[in-house]
Amino acid sequence: MPPPLVLSAEQQALVGTFAASLAAVGLSSGPERLWGAKAFCARVGLPADWSALTLDQQLALPNRVRTFVAWLLATGRLQASPDYLAAAPHLLGDVAAHHHPAFHAVFTQTAATLGFTRGSAVRQWAAVVRVAALHQVAPDRVTAAMLEQGRAVLEAAVERHRPGRQREATKALHGATATLFHLGVIDQALPKGARAAAAARSARREAAWSAVAPGLAATMRAYLEQMALVQRPATTTRNEAALRELGSFLARHAPEVGCVADLRRGHLEAYKAWLSARPLQRGQGNGQGKGQGTLDRASIANCLTALRVFFARLLEWGAADAPAGPLLFDGDLPTMDERLPRLLDDGAAAKLLVAARADPDPFVRLTVELLARTGLRKGELVGLTVDAVVQIGAAYWLRVPVGKLHNDRYIPCTRSSRPCSTSGWPTGPRGCVPTCCSSIRAGASPPPVSTPRCARPPPPPASATSPPTSCATPWPLRPSTAACPWRRSPPSWAIEPLA
Repeated sequence: MPPPLVLSAEQQALVGTFAASLAAVGLSSGPERLWGAKAFCARVGLPADWSALTLDQQLALPNRVRTFVAWLLATGRLQASPDYLAAAPHLLGDVAAHHHPAFHAVFTQTAATLGFTRGSAVRQWAAVVRVAALHQVAPDRVTAAMLEQGRAVLEAAVERHRPGRQREATKALHGATATLFHLGVIDQALPKGARAAAAARSARREAAWSAVAPGLAATMRAYLEQMALVQRPATTTRNEAALRELGSFLARHAPEVGCVADLRRGHLEAYKAWLSARPLQRGQGNGQGKGQGTLDRASIANCLTALRVFFARLLEWGAADAPAGPLLFDGDLPTMDERLPRLLDDGAAAKLLVAARADPDPFVRLTVELLARTGLRKGELVGLTVDAVVQIGAAYWLRVPVGKLHNDRYIPCTRSSRPCSTSGWPTGPRGCVPTCCSSIRAGASPPPVSTPRCARPPPPPASATSPPTSCATPWPLRPSTAACPWRRSPPSWAIEPLA
């Protein structure tokens, strides 16, 4: 039997406080649990001596000792560095939940009320506890200023010790800000947190560009400025990420490349090999979790396609800093699987509509009914205006504004889609206005149907049930209909006579 640990009177008092705290929350205070506290006192000393250890020494402590460290952090008896909070296993959130049960319960309940999943609520709680431990306060005493300061230092620490997990940490802390705001713990509205997160992302991008060779960065950013004039913002953002990643790779592995003209085929082959093994920055791909897997073939193909177009445009423009010749070819792109589109059969679609109509939330009933009956994209549904339902003759049409395909169109409102499956609403076309989603939650009635307003009014249709012919047509063919046939025409179970 090993000899008993010799502790000072102050250390014995700390162990006694730990045992009393465990008993107060209904946890066992047996010898196995108390061994971690005693071992901490014997190896480290008092909480004030914790900062004398290096990060490697702190992480090398046994699990039961680190559990006691988590108790010290959760109760405000110890101040840890951002590096330890980012690199240590996630024991802190569980320990804090046991010792702050009332606030933990109301926090998770509020997160669930806001629509966050249980896993998201757990990550938010862990983020709040880390910020509280950073400032040695209880989780319910965290302020907006602490969250702002903690966001910056913790994101930098996560980037140093857990590459690929920055987005997860930022998302958890932003969600925690929303939950704390609705709890009344902080009085700062959400937009400021969103702007701070956007500013942090912009700062990280600028830091990455500063490491790229000046000549290479100048050519890439000039190209992006030109393409931003003709491309959608989302496309420009993806191209910027691909070029920035290539520039960062060359700065680390090929510092001799100072401009695009210095690039050779071997540089791109090395980048392809690195790209196929790069860890994920999000929870997507062929791995088992965030930061654990690698990019799938579609992501690699998108990245290489953006680079190939970049090199081709420079050659077409006759740019001064252009490659000597083509650097990427068709054979460099991964072969994509051509899977059949995933469609709902009539039985599954009927079950979906029945379940949606039985949902107590009118927002769910409205959204599912509209998406199923009209084939709208998610972004198109969100972008509808309050005057989207128009009356042409005796028929009612849903006007979809100009979207990613640079065209607008009219979709017929069927008899089933007009009431929008909302109990208590008047039947007819008034219930089909999709942008009354906010009004639904507030209990207000939908806005009235408007008449169509076009720069060039369409001539009267040939019949009451025919769409306008000069402005738009319902169910137009789209480039994406090969993969999504349901966007080409209504499914069989949604076709009904127009009233």
